[in-house]
Amino acid sequence: MNENLIEELVKIENKYLPIIKILEINPVYKKLYRGFITIQSKINHNPELLLLGINPGDGAFKELKSKEGFPKRIISDPVYLKSLNLDWFKKGNARGEFIEKKWYGYHWFEKTKKINNSFPSRMIDILYSYSEKLHPDKKHDIRKLNDLIENDVHNKIVYTNICPIATVSIKELKEIFNLLSKEKNIAEIIGTKDKVTSGMVKNFFRQRMIDTINVIKPKAIVLLGYSAYQDLTLLNDYKGQNVFINEVKLRKNDQTKYRIISFSRQGNWSPLIDEITNAIIEQIK
Repeated sequence: MNENLIEELVKIENKYLPIIKILEINPVYKKLYRGFITIQSKINHNPELLLLGINPGDGAFKELKSKEGFPKRIISDPVYLKSLNLDWFKKGNARGEFIEKKWYGYHWFEKTKKINNSFPSRMIDILYSYSEKLHPDKKHDIRKLNDLIENDVHNKIVYTNICPIATVSIKELKEIFNLLSKEKNIAEIIGTKDKVTSGMVKNFFRQRMIDTINVIKPKAIVLLGYSAYQDLTLLNDYKGQNVFINEVKLRKNDQTKYRIISFSRQGNWSPLIDEITNAIIEQIK
C-alpha cells in the first residue's frame, strides 16, 4: 500500500473529525445520522476509475443491530484500513434472502441468486460488462471472468462518496447540512469567517472530495447518477441524455481536467449498463 498516498488522504480525512464528534454527541442528529464512512474499496493510486456516489446509505448502521453507537469507518483507523475491500463484494450485500426467517447471504458472483440490494447488484453488472469488453476472450468463461474482476479490475478502481455522512436518504443528509450550519463552531471547522449556510457545509465536503481526487489522480471519474454529477461539477449540462461524457475542471484554477462519465439512475437503469461501459472504455483508452 502506498504510504505517502495514505498519509495525504488521512490529512484530508482529519478535517472531518470535528464534524464526526458533533454528529455523534449532539442528540439532534440521532434520527438522521447513520454513521461516517470514507473510502469503500481498496485505495489505489492513479486508478482507471473513481466511482463516486453522493453519500453512503444506512447498511453499515443496520449491521450494528443492537450495538451502541454509529459505524465510523475511516482510513486513519488501522483496523479499517487493513480490511478495506470493495463494498459490493461483501457477502450478502448484493444478493441474499430470508428463508424461513433465516438470513442467507450470497457471494457477489452468484448471479442466479436473489437480489438483496439492486444498487450493488447493478454495479457488479457494470464490472462484468466492463471486464467482458476489455477481455472478450474471457467473456464465456465465468470463472476466469470472476477472477479477473476480483484480482485485476478490483485493483484499478476506487469507490467512495462525495460526502461520507451516512443517511437513509438524501432528505436526511440535507437536514444534517442545515443543522450543522447552525452549530456554534462550524465556521471555524469549515474555514470561513462568514455566516455559514447549509450550502457552505455541503461545499466543504465537495472541496474535500476534490482534494481527494487530486491526490488519487484517477484516469476517469464515474459519477453514479446525475445528482452526484451536479453535486461535484456544479453543472447541469447532462439534461436529455441517459449517459453523459464530459471533461471538467473541478476548480477554476486547477490545471487538470477530469474525464467524467455519468448517467441517469431514474427507474430501472439496468438497460443502460452496456452504454455506460462503452462510455467508460472510450474515456480510459
